[in-house]
Amino acid sequence: MTNLVIFCVAFVAFLTYSEACTCLSQHPQTQFCNSQFVVKAKVIRRETVNRGREVVYSVRILKDFKGDGTRYSNTQKIYTSTSSASCGSYFELQKEYIISGSINGQKWNTGLCSWNTRTSFLTQYQRIALDLDIYKNSCNCKIVECGFGGSQCPQATGVSCVIPSRSDVNCWYQNNSCNLSPYGCAWHSPACA
Repeated sequence: MTNLVIFCVAFVAFLTYSEACTCLSQHPQTQFCNSQFVVKAKVIRRETVNRGREVVYSVRILKDFKGDGTRYSNTQKIYTSTSSASCGSYFELQKEYIISGSINGQKWNTGLCSWNTRTSFLTQYQRIALDLDIYKNSCNCKIVECGFGGSQCPQATGVSCVIPSRSDVNCWYQNNSCNLSPYGCAWHSPACA
C-alpha cells in the first residue's frame, strides 16, 4: 500500500511538472511575421492585475516595426501571464526590448513563445533586418527547419527556405533571413550554409 501511495504522489508531481510552458523554436522572421505587433519599447512600469493572474507592463513605444498604418499612443499596456510556467514573459524596468505578440480587441498580449528580446541582445543582422524592413517585406516566405534525421528534409521552393539538418541553427536565426525576390524566396546570405 505504501508503494502505491508513493507512486501516486510521484505521478501527480510529474503531471504537475510536465504542464510547464513549452515553445517550438522558431526563426525570428517567422515569429515577426506571425505576430500582430512587433515594437521596440522601453519598459516603464509593471503591475499585477486580474487577481494576480496577469502582469501588465506599461511601455513607451520607440518604434513600430509592423507599421500597418495604425497609430498607437506612445505609451502602451502589454499583458502577459504572471509566471513563466504559464508562458508569461518578464521584462526589466527601464530596459529596451523588442516585444511581439497578439492584439485582442484593444488588449496587447505577449508570452514566452513570442519574440521578446532585449535590444542589446540583437545581432547586427537582426537590427538591420528590423530597421530595413527585411523581415516585414518577406512575410510571404516560409522558413522550414529540418529535423536531425535529414531524410525527410524538404527541398526549398519558390515560397520557402530550408534550414538544413545538422547545421548551426543559431547562425540561421542570428545572421540570415528568407527574402522575397523577383525569383522567389531565397536565403539572404550564404554565410550559414
